[in-house]
Amino acid sequence: MTSDSPLTSYAQNFEDVLLWRALQKVEAGFYIDIGAQDPVEDSVSLGFYEKGWRGVHVEPTQHYADRLRAARPDETVLQAAIAGDGGLLTFFEIAETGLSTADRANAETHRRAGFDVRETMVPTARLGSLLERYADRAIHWLKIDVEGLEGEVIESWGDCQVRPWLLVIESTLPGTQIDSGHGWEAPLSARGYRSVYFDGLNRFYLHESHPELAAFFQSGPNCFDNVVLSGTSTSRMCRLLTDRIGAIRHQLKETEQAGEARLQEIQALLDKTRQELAARHRDLTHFKGEAQIFRDRLDDLYKTYISDQQAAVMERDLLHQTLSAALHQAQQERDRLLASFSWRVTRPVRFLSRLARRGIRGLARLPTAPRRLMARGLGFVRARPALKRRMIVIIDLVPGLGARVRKVIDHRPGQMAAAPLGTRLPPLDLTALPATARRLQTRLLLAQDEEQRRTAS
Repeated sequence: MTSDSPLTSYAQNFEDVLLWRALQKVEAGFYIDIGAQDPVEDSVSLGFYEKGWRGVHVEPTQHYADRLRAARPDETVLQAAIAGDGGLLTFFEIAETGLSTADRANAETHRRAGFDVRETMVPTARLGSLLERYADRAIHWLKIDVEGLEGEVIESWGDCQVRPWLLVIESTLPGTQIDSGHGWEAPLSARGYRSVYFDGLNRFYLHESHPELAAFFQSGPNCFDNVVLSGTSTSRMCRLLTDRIGAIRHQLKETEQAGEARLQEIQALLDKTRQELAARHRDLTHFKGEAQIFRDRLDDLYKTYISDQQAAVMERDLLHQTLSAALHQAQQERDRLLASFSWRVTRPVRFLSRLARRGIRGLARLPTAPRRLMARGLGFVRARPALKRRMIVIIDLVPGLGARVRKVIDHRPGQMAAAPLGTRLPPLDLTALPATARRLQTRLLLAQDEEQRRTAS
């Protein structure tokens, strides 16, 4: 941050405003703050720190020393009290206030006012020893605020020749407007300092080596100073601003708490939604798995169906080929049969067979009188065995006809039935038959022999 940008004032009584007015031309200056207290609230050094300055903080209270170390890790924090004698000093700590002191009388006053005062022991260091540590560099300002023991701190300066440019010393009794600065006017004057400003709480002393800075202390802080207020000061002059900032902070805290509660609700809803999404994802994954299994089964069934269809087609084609071959073979067999010699020779026999079958069916349909005439004819044949034998020989030439006729001829009421159909009679003597019958018998025997040879081949 450059020197031209506004200084943010954190101090209780605008001490930082007056110091910055005089020293704003100094780049990366150096300071020593004795009784530094809080790193932010009522801090004289924080505005300079933000401008790039660095320094040393002396703070005997454990609470504030820890806060300073945490907030300013690149600065030196000396947890000690500045006093005339080395060693340990009884210190009266009033927690989290700026009222802690090494002055027993002031501590008793605060105790009577209701504050909790805790007595501790802290190490001490002389101001002269502290200044000697930084004798090799310019100390642009030194602040002393030790709640009533400022005179003892100045007394511990001793014969050290280090001279800070400006001194800011609290010059009233703690919590009052009673002037307490008369006790160190002479020692400071002897070291080359003169008072250049009193703000009602502190006196500003300028060393004689820098008289040009005196002109910056002719008036108090005003609207022409390039300064903005932080709102963190405990000064009554900033009370309205502080209260407004406090209200805003309170509102922000409530808003933050409400937002945190709402965030927790949203987080709970988000967690629930995530759980539901996870459950639905698991269900979806399960459904996908089942769908994949079902799809695989369908694929298997489809493949099986296609395979079965292909097999059926192949079986149908094979059956068609087999039947076609069988039909072709049957047609060839029929053609061979029709073209065979036996078929041609037995044509008259088949003709006679058909006539015989028609005749037998016709006899069954004859009226009573013709049947009687037929019966007399049959009786005539039965009475003449030689005629009977000749008729049977001729009739046996027709398949099936001989058995039926023989059954009719041999049948007499009260006698056993003739021999079963298909039973062949013993060979007959054909010499008595006409020559035509004997020639027909010979042809049939030759046809049967030829058929047997073909079958055997």
